[in-house]
Amino acid sequence: ALLYEPRNHLALNAYALFLHRVRRKHDEAELYYQRAVEVNPRGVQALHDYAFFLCYVRKEYLDAYELWNAALEIDPSHLDTRCNLGYLKAMCLADRNEAPGEDWWRGAAQADITRGR
Repeated sequence: ALLYEPRNHLALNAYALFLHRVRRKHDEAELYYQRAVEVNPRGVQALHDYAFFLCYVRKEYLDAYELWNAALEIDPSHLDTRCNLGYLKAMCLADRNEAPGEDWWRGAAQADITRGR
């Protein structure tokens, strides 16, 4: 797909996921995540996936936090983003008094219900 549409943010993100999760080529994967977000800064899935990579692979928690927040500004009901951001706040940023409360998790559950999952 990238041969025919090199600026397709969905294809860029899918290839980044492949490089990250299957091939374990993290430096190359990061370049494709960055390109996907650059091509479409409002692509919620690409923002989420890149934030996931930054959090769990690179341990760049503040950068992940910013990307997940940007994704939630676009789509507040994106469950994967809400859950991962909640985990990040609770486990990695707790010393900054940003741990989510019960309302956060209730909102995540409600978002999942309203999306029909």
